[in-house]
Amino acid sequence: MCELFGFSSGQPLAASALPLDEFRTHGGDKADNPDGWGMAWRTGGTVQLDKEPLPGFRSARFAALIA
Repeated sequence: MCELFGFSSGQPLAASALPLDEFRTHGGDKADNPDGWGMAWRTGGTVQLDKEPLPGFRSARFAALIA
């Protein structure tokens, strides 16, 4: 099953300020969510998207984005 975490802010906010490290462990470590992960954010007027077909807790890229 897909698990989503959504957040909206009126001010710029780093991903490291969110509880994403705990959420990352749900990707197959603590919970049975073995599929990929994705993250989207806006920088200025441009939407950025990063995703992988790996569980979140196995992804070095996800770990780097939330560090």
